[in-house]
Amino acid sequence: MSTPLIIRPDYPEFDVYQALSWIKTEADWLALRFVQEHAYQRSVRNQLPQHNAISIERGVMVEAMINGHIAYAGSSDQEKKK
Repeated sequence: MSTPLIIRPDYPEFDVYQALSWIKTEADWLALRFVQEHAYQRSVRNQLPQHNAISIERGVMVEAMINGHIAYAGSSDQEKKK
């Protein structure tokens, strides 16, 4: 059974399907979650813009069950733009 990914991370060098195929041969159950959040930070002083920035946080969480034991692994990445 193949499930298409609704959200694809912006990392062309990382093949999600290949990584999952390595894990699923050993795991009884497998879950993968990708999260991305944008935060905007703005400040004004005396009606003049002082600071404008965007921060992007993204991460992947993998859950796997092998022989009745559940394991979790996660990653995170943060990027700030001005």
